[in-house]
Amino acid sequence: NDSSVWDFSYDSEGKLLEVTFTKDGKQVRKSKYVWESNAIRRVNEDNETKYTLRNGLIQGWGGQFEITYRDTGRPKQFENRTFLWNDNGGLSRVSDELYNTSGNKIYDSRSFFYNENGKTCKGFNPMVPIELSSYAAITGDIEDLFIVHPELVGMRTTQLPVRYQDIDIYSGNSFGNISYSLDSEGYIYSCIISDGYSPKYIMTWQ
Repeated sequence: NDSSVWDFSYDSEGKLLEVTFTKDGKQVRKSKYVWESNAIRRVNEDNETKYTLRNGLIQGWGGQFEITYRDTGRPKQFENRTFLWNDNGGLSRVSDELYNTSGNKIYDSRSFFYNENGKTCKGFNPMVPIELSSYAAITGDIEDLFIVHPELVGMRTTQLPVRYQDIDIYSGNSFGNISYSLDSEGYIYSCIISDGYSPKYIMTWQ
């Protein structure tokens, strides 16, 4: 089976220092992170990306992407992707306006549903910022920084969405489950999204 592995290392303050990404056992890239007062720089072998910060939140990066935020500090808009949040701080809806080559809208949104008992994890749920970084991955790498530092994009939460609904203009509504297993300390060990194409995510914590 194909496998992709991200290895993260941190400094003594818990800030991300380096990420090594391997695919099928072969190293694809290694990124180093340099933390400055109002910016973070990601340095790869052949390029460098600068993330600009204001009030502890990433405003944009690479001269290409920009994020706007709500008064609560949660992200509101990223490119053509809009984020809605519930009163308990959980991500409730991600809305995209995707169009085909004829200019017709083909996809609208993905909504998330939670357990009524409000089950949560320890630490944070890294699957939530993946909803933002997966959009960035359309033009390049998944943004490692968002996954391990979701507070930098206002997406740190311990809530666990357990179901989702996709609204597709052509194929109609589809539903799926999001299942988690937690380790003995309550951190997420694995996550499976039953959409037919997402991989199984397995995490180790330090």
